[in-house]
Amino acid sequence: MTTRERAARNSLLIREVNERITGLSDSWFDGEPRELLCECGDGSCIEAILVTRGDYEVALEQPGRYLVNSDHSDEPGIRVLMTRDGYSIVEYRHDSD
Repeated sequence: MTTRERAARNSLLIREVNERITGLSDSWFDGEPRELLCECGDGSCIEAILVTRGDYEVALEQPGRYLVNSDHSDEPGIRVLMTRDGYSIVEYRHDSD
């Protein structure tokens, strides 16, 4: 497994955790940002980020998009789609990019 594949797998695992977090809480609908886990590819990262519901939905719109701490958005193999205060929405680039 390549480093990029491992990072993508780690991001997907944390995405599943975040989906469970949002599924367990009704407070998401109160308009306040929600604390989720950074979905970067670093398997040891456990940082929390405050994300708006709208940005969470943007990240879910396309496979390969993830929410990461802004400090983690310069990792090799990812492209930043949008940056907010404290987090970014990124996507993994294909080898041909």
